[in-house]
Amino acid sequence: MIVDPGAATGRSTGSPSRREQTKQVNRARLYDAALELFAERGYSAATVEDICGRARVGRATFFRLYGTKSGLLEEFNRRLAREARRRVEQLPAATTSEALSEIQRAISDAWSSAGAGLQEMAEEYIHTVSLAVGAGASQPDLHALVSSIVRAGQSRGEVVAKPNPDFIAWVMIAALCSAAATWLGAPETMRRRSTETLHLLFSGMLAE
Repeated sequence: MIVDPGAATGRSTGSPSRREQTKQVNRARLYDAALELFAERGYSAATVEDICGRARVGRATFFRLYGTKSGLLEEFNRRLAREARRRVEQLPAATTSEALSEIQRAISDAWSSAGAGLQEMAEEYIHTVSLAVGAGASQPDLHALVSSIVRAGQSRGEVVAKPNPDFIAWVMIAALCSAAATWLGAPETMRRRSTETLHLLFSGMLAE
């Protein structure tokens, strides 16, 4: 399935500025350093100062980019969305159901392979961010991707649900991520429950 790059990311498809490139590099360095420290010491024991020292990035930059330690989950979400988009684009002539099922698997795979540090970070993030904010604001790339797939499905008559595609995308991401969060640490159960959740969402949404 071909997904419009702008629709999938919600961002300009032009070349990023030097400032944006530096921002992306710092994001990646901080996130990768954090994962290393979480694996070595655990999430709670790794401080922001430790992360910045390992990444060789200033504390002010860390707080400007992520706000809090649990805010690093935003980078996880960005990478998850990028992988989901890659998978969808590799499906030739995919239906709406097939594309959304691939996204569901990408979410399950990402969280199933996440280490204990990431899981602890997610749990902290869940307790500090409301569901309404978490589904949209914390995952803009994934939200834009799902919304674009639903919108295309509506235009082809595959999606019969009438609500705005952005709202449908919000509901789907919130439900799938909630299923993943509920069964963190139990990969097989997570995958099964996530699939069941998606099929429940399909009821009344897709054409027979």
